[in-house]
Amino acid sequence: MLPFIFLLFIGWNNTSWDNGQERTLDFGQRDPFDERVELTGIGEAEITGDGLLILRGDAPRFRIVDQDFENVNVTFSAKRIDEDRELSYQGFVVGARSKHYTNDLCYANTYYARLTYDGRISFEKELFHGHGSVAQYPPFDEPLFLYEDGVPEDEWIKMSFIITTVDSGSSVLLQLYVDYVQVLEYKDTGQWSVEADDGICNDYPHNKILFSPGFVFLRNDGLGEAQYRDLTITEEEEEIN
Repeated sequence: MLPFIFLLFIGWNNTSWDNGQERTLDFGQRDPFDERVELTGIGEAEITGDGLLILRGDAPRFRIVDQDFENVNVTFSAKRIDEDRELSYQGFVVGARSKHYTNDLCYANTYYARLTYDGRISFEKELFHGHGSVAQYPPFDEPLFLYEDGVPEDEWIKMSFIITTVDSGSSVLLQLYVDYVQVLEYKDTGQWSVEADDGICNDYPHNKILFSPGFVFLRNDGLGEAQYRDLTITEEEEEIN
């Protein structure tokens, strides 16, 4: 039997950020130069036209929608500039395989990779929006710090979040790289517990492994400003010869 062959192809990249056209997106607006890009949440996204994305506001969500991504490598560089308020969950956060629509309580489905500004790295699985629990690795009471003194300001940091279905379709492998070094790995075998509040989403398959594809988004919170560049979403397609 011949081995598996893994083909990589670009699912999305930020070429329109470098087209010389400065524009700012507010809530619900699409990028006029890339209709797959949408801003939600609270804040704004400025695309400078010379390669930069600048997020500002209390809770901006920069989403690449209308395209379902499954096995992906989401890579970008980000720079911390300043914050309007201090929050434990603010920082460079990317969500993938997401169905996270604001008004949908029971179908928030998202895997997250986080580098929070206090220096912690973690993965999170969310199934419910605005209620119930989330699953985090490492656990909340066992934080893992990549930067003991917090994420430095005014310094580019490169991140890659890789999600792959493995073990003949029975598990999902999460990997996080920072500045080309793997700093975190976790395999979701279905025992990574997430619970809804009593009486809510009772017909929803709790703790399911998120095999289904979804959109990708960047999020940050409590911002004065954060900068991003070189965002790409590389899909991995498996073929058998």
